[in-house]
Amino acid sequence: MKLSQRVGSLMKTLLLDSSQESSRSQLTELTEKSSQLMPDPYLEREPTASEWLASLVPTKEGAHRYLRSLFPSIGWIPRYNWHWLLADCIAGITVGLVVIPQAMAYALLATLTPDFGLYTSFAGAAIYWLFGTSKDIVIGTTAVGSLLVGNVISDIQESHPGAYTRVEIAKTLSFMAGAILLAIGLFRLGWIVEVIPYIPISAFITAASITIMSTQFPVMMGIPGINTRESPYKVIINSLQNLGHTHSDAAIGVSCLILLDVIRRVCAKLEVRQPSRKRLWVTISSLRLSFAMLLYTFISWLVHRSMPKGESKFRIVGHIDKGFKHAGVPRFDAELLGLVLPQAPIIMLILVIEHIAIAKNFGKQFGYQVIPSQEIMAQGTANLLGPFVGGYACTGSFGASAVLVKAGVKTPLAGVFSALVLLLALYALTAVFYYIPRAALAGLIIHAVLNLVASPKTCYKYWRISPFEFMIWTVGVIVAIFTGLETSIYITIGLSLFLLLVRIARTPGQFLGRVPVQEVTFDVNDHGDERAERPRQDHSDREVRDAYIPANRKDASNPEIVVQSPYPGVFVYRFPEGFNYLNQTLQLSNLTSYVRRRTRRMTKRDDVRSHQLLW
Repeated sequence: MKLSQRVGSLMKTLLLDSSQESSRSQLTELTEKSSQLMPDPYLEREPTASEWLASLVPTKEGAHRYLRSLFPSIGWIPRYNWHWLLADCIAGITVGLVVIPQAMAYALLATLTPDFGLYTSFAGAAIYWLFGTSKDIVIGTTAVGSLLVGNVISDIQESHPGAYTRVEIAKTLSFMAGAILLAIGLFRLGWIVEVIPYIPISAFITAASITIMSTQFPVMMGIPGINTRESPYKVIINSLQNLGHTHSDAAIGVSCLILLDVIRRVCAKLEVRQPSRKRLWVTISSLRLSFAMLLYTFISWLVHRSMPKGESKFRIVGHIDKGFKHAGVPRFDAELLGLVLPQAPIIMLILVIEHIAIAKNFGKQFGYQVIPSQEIMAQGTANLLGPFVGGYACTGSFGASAVLVKAGVKTPLAGVFSALVLLLALYALTAVFYYIPRAALAGLIIHAVLNLVASPKTCYKYWRISPFEFMIWTVGVIVAIFTGLETSIYITIGLSLFLLLVRIARTPGQFLGRVPVQEVTFDVNDHGDERAERPRQDHSDREVRDAYIPANRKDASNPEIVVQSPYPGVFVYRFPEGFNYLNQTLQLSNLTSYVRRRTRRMTKRDDVRSHQLLW
């Protein structure tokens, strides 16, 4: 071999050895650096199949703990005292007086007689205190729930005329919903509530409130011949076209609506102007519904006391059965269960979401924990047992719960006193209820649901949070007004789930860069002038740590900060919504393209000619 060839071979060997040695040293340095940044991994031994099955077997202590959790009242009853009793008595009686007119009015939305609203509220108040985890919840009739029950009753009676009575349908629906909710609560599946998006529910409540007002407007104005089963926009148009056919009911209904609003506004202003008497004005505002019903009932009695039975100047409630005349075992008919079952999911969805939202809101406000699974169980028990005393589907009422809070409730036992007030009304006041004007009840309903309509401020908040979700909310409201509530809830939930999948699948991750962070103490002058702040000059003894921020600087951080690479050859990538089969293609594509643009091969491909390379 020639000398030149030997020298060339020796130089090639030395260069390759030095290149490999450089790679080894860089790898060693990288390993040492990563060991300093990352803690030692903890490797946990995976359990065997037998060990995993053994862990599922309930223990004696676990069974006792589970049974005790089914009755939260066991925890606070032993600590009950006389101070709590007085506060609960006052709050319970106050809520009972508020609930009576509300329950009677909402029962009309369910196309039932007013006494069924009293049965429903009685069952909720008498049962919830044993199983509930919130002291501030009042279970009873609600406007949205009653409207849904009324829709189910009307649909079944139209498809099967004469086969089932309204009471049978309402009881069967409540019993079925209660059984399903009770099972969900017993199996502790309350986490399902977190999966349901809030935007469709908000759109549904707003649309339902508009629907309720459109159906009650003809009743309040005394306009005959309006089919309130049509779409809300048709009901509104027909009502406006027939305004010339109003009766004397309009004087009762409109004046009742104005009176309720005036009392609410005046009391709200006096609460601010007279803080020392705030409790008084809050109580007066809370009892405005009862006051209005008593006033217009008295007026109706004065008008009709000398008239024969069956004749009236304006529409009145009429005869109401005394006591629990409709108590009994619900009718269990296979065909009726099959008719009710398709309608039950929407009703359960709305009832559960409304109840849990109210309970969590008050729980955060007063610092106690609300257990969703137990709340669903309590709600299911009330709906399961309610039909036996004549009740229909019930849930937490925000208006009544707010009154309970303002009245100073201490424990869930206040529900017992509310139940006693309702019991008294069923046995002693049914003769008085005969003269209640229906127009006044319609005005009460419109006044109550006005607060459920989303305000412009709330709509703007939805837009700020997510324009796409606000568009879904708008679509839900429009669809409900022009078609129906059931179609609206399905469309909005479908759109929300589609948006969620798009966000999971198409949201790109972010590559992170390193920024040294050092704690610096500022000197502030005696007057606290922030403009006089000056950092100290010597910071050599301060500890420096690394913070990682997006390398593309799309995080509103200081643009003057220099973002460095984590380490030569190291890339830090943050996944946006986890790493799963929906987004793996996008994430891997972003990773590989980013790395290829910023790296090169460790060794040159000298043995590959240009025409052999891939395009």
